[in-house]
Amino acid sequence: MKEACVFDIDGVLLDVSERYSYALRVDPRRGEIFWKIFFAEELLALDKPLGIGIENLYRCIKRNYDVIILSGRPERLREATIKQLGDIGLLEGKEYKKLILRRDSDMRKSYIFKIEVIRNLTRNYIIREIHDDDIEFLRRILQIVSDATLFYYENNNNVRILKRLNYF
Repeated sequence: MKEACVFDIDGVLLDVSERYSYALRVDPRRGEIFWKIFFAEELLALDKPLGIGIENLYRCIKRNYDVIILSGRPERLREATIKQLGDIGLLEGKEYKKLILRRDSDMRKSYIFKIEVIRNLTRNYIIREIHDDDIEFLRRILQIVSDATLFYYENNNNVRILKRLNYF
């Protein structure tokens, strides 16, 4: 089986703090309006590359792992996301093998969507690393990929490596 690293986009490969703050000013309760604004295609321009996430992605490439990008972004943002990743030097088929986004109609919590995807990926891959900024997802995913190293992106410059025995 192939070995893979899985990376989120928002908060891992990209600093989305400006887009997040903008959406939060409009809807401080983080309700439906917040998410509509947060996932507005025109606001993706506010995002900036997140060095630590990109460095970790290239480290996985050097180890000959397949890189899979798994995001809670809606599918309608696929073309804009591919362009955004390309603008920071991450090209589909070169730096990453797959880009998996959520169906536009999928309103489940992001971690539920991602767990389902990871479960399916384990049919074809040994998942070596998962990089995400959602602690709930990382906590729950251990039941499926207990041997993977989990990287928790707490904020834009702080990444914690989580292990089952010493964190959860």
